[in-house]
Amino acid sequence: MSVELSALYGTSSVTVSAYNESTGELFQSTGRHIKKIKIRAGTSSVLKLKTERDIKIVSVENNLLLVLDVSGRIYLYNLEYNTEIGRMSHKACNTVCLINGQVYLEYLGYLQIWNREVTGIFSFQKYKHITGHQDNISMIIPGNKVLTGSDDGVLRVYTPGEDTSTLILRNKAVPLCARIINSVVYCVWSTGEISKSTLVNGKWTVIDRVYTLHNLISASISVYGDMVVLLDTQHNIILQSTSDNKPIHKIISTSTDSVQFIESDEWVLLSGNGSAVWEWKTNSLLFNAMNSADQRVCVPYDNLFISGSGMGDIFLWERGSSLCTNKVSEHTSPIISIIPLDKKFLTVSSIGTCTLHNSSGDILKCITTDKPISIADSDNEVLALCGLTYLDVYDIQRSKLIQSYDINLPLAVKVLNTSVVIVTMYGISVYKDTVYTVDTPEQILLADITRSGSTYKISCLGESGMLYEYVDTEEVQEYRVIPGYVNGIGKCTPLCIKNTSEGIIISYKVLVRDREVLKVSEYISGQEVFKWTVLDKAGTSSGKVFLLNEPNWSVGICTDEGILLFHEMGVSIAWSADTPQEVKYKISQGDILSGIIGATHLSDTYLMKYSLCTGDPIVLAKYLPCDLVIKCVPVVLNVLSQGLIERSLLFLYEIMKREDIPGIKQKVSVILSHTINTAYDTTGYTDALIQFRYLSQKTQETQETQEI
Repeated sequence: MSVELSALYGTSSVTVSAYNESTGELFQSTGRHIKKIKIRAGTSSVLKLKTERDIKIVSVENNLLLVLDVSGRIYLYNLEYNTEIGRMSHKACNTVCLINGQVYLEYLGYLQIWNREVTGIFSFQKYKHITGHQDNISMIIPGNKVLTGSDDGVLRVYTPGEDTSTLILRNKAVPLCARIINSVVYCVWSTGEISKSTLVNGKWTVIDRVYTLHNLISASISVYGDMVVLLDTQHNIILQSTSDNKPIHKIISTSTDSVQFIESDEWVLLSGNGSAVWEWKTNSLLFNAMNSADQRVCVPYDNLFISGSGMGDIFLWERGSSLCTNKVSEHTSPIISIIPLDKKFLTVSSIGTCTLHNSSGDILKCITTDKPISIADSDNEVLALCGLTYLDVYDIQRSKLIQSYDINLPLAVKVLNTSVVIVTMYGISVYKDTVYTVDTPEQILLADITRSGSTYKISCLGESGMLYEYVDTEEVQEYRVIPGYVNGIGKCTPLCIKNTSEGIIISYKVLVRDREVLKVSEYISGQEVFKWTVLDKAGTSSGKVFLLNEPNWSVGICTDEGILLFHEMGVSIAWSADTPQEVKYKISQGDILSGIIGATHLSDTYLMKYSLCTGDPIVLAKYLPCDLVIKCVPVVLNVLSQGLIERSLLFLYEIMKREDIPGIKQKVSVILSHTINTAYDTTGYTDALIQFRYLSQKTQETQETQEI
């Protein structure tokens, strides 16, 4: 069994976006993932694409998405089938763009055009190598004529079909954006200049210049060329006319790195350390997810998620759209706890500030202490705050301290009716009329307390990696969840444990070479049933876990890249067809990838053979969706038994080389070994004996005899 990423809330510290005007879909990067948001419909989903490095550029056109990561790898993704269909590497590539189904990319200062194969299986083939620029191209603007700008201040235009581009204008500044409107080229430069150029006697000539008196880092031009939105070096976002330098609107966003007109210039998309959409006509933000990367804690609340960041911001996320409906910046230190109450919720910061909010996020009351807080819990009447050496109990209604205790290194606290239960590093204590304490078998690193009817369940993780489960204060079982330490130094660092109805979920960091990997495991009755990787680079992620009370299994993790929501992997939705005839028609039309997916779903040997005969088996094996790989192997073996030897073996061999499916080589080897041994006992397949020699159980002498 496995899990998949189903939703993302928040963004990474470097967010890039692309907007599809025809569908109204916003594509937004979060680290190595991309989520698709329909702002007006209020829905979102996560694409089944995970890049090898952080994403640098996103471009979208019709049902295709083009992605460039910081290492120079280029990915092509089919939005209709929700699957990756191409990949190549250009280490010197700075920018890419999709234009009329072609891939335009920069390579060492040259503009290159790459085409897709008409077979339906994407393979990159260079179509044009266009000269003109003498420095790295930093801007590619799509259109009937393609505008390009380079770092040496040159703006050029390329007409499709030609071998070189034409110079429009040379400037001392860098072009930030450009647009052709009614044969006039509008361009915004980094010095704040807005130029308008047109052809006069066959030569591009500047007909107008406007100076905004701002040094700029990003800009966007409206559809009709009457307005520009500018982002200056002081992070002022300025909306102004292209005919004068008087601003129409002005706001400040210190976390923004780029601006873009969308929705026919009604909105402005802000991207950088998070993202936001500015509706400039009403001077309001449709959503604001700026500074939402470092999420420290999160809880579900009605149809929302409420999260707190390392900067002290409180975010209210709508579950369906993953958009931020409200952002409260009341705290000045990291949020350590969010506590849902009846029609209200409490937020607690590390420096001792507690605020009571209504369901919309508005602040109702504030309780301030002079003590640092590490953990907290509350019901509707009592608030328990714990620091390293104290437990303070407050009356929420009166905002008054009613009880104080001396404790030592608390790890978890729970308010239960008239008592307060605390797990410290050395034991479990119940504070009521008297104090009752139970020692634990060893020092505790992490703990969680949950109510189960009239009792409470306590899970304690010891420093040896053993987990101890208690009902009330009686131990019921213990088992290992973290590998034991070696010479006092462990490779696993536990971050958080959370009780479930049947067991626990634990998040932890694993040291792998030069980095730490964030992983999550679920245990039921002492047995590990789920284990998956959340982030390949854990960084400073808190790893806090929260659960959803839904029919399907769902768990959320707080990370440096926002809040990641996982659920149990279901069947693939990349393809669907009613009949084998429809699949056969797709194959005959050249859509081989859909054909092999359909053949796998239908377990149809004839359609699988048709697909392998028509398409390239190596390419098909590379881009077959992960959740269909194991299911397709028996069908391919049937094709192998019918005499299609070479192509079937090439397909299986490429499947075994895929690194995105853990353990695939071992699984396919087990399935394939019986077939290989059968080949030795009968006439044999020459290709099979050579290619998969290690799968045979025959002795070396037997193999040599068979080969002779």
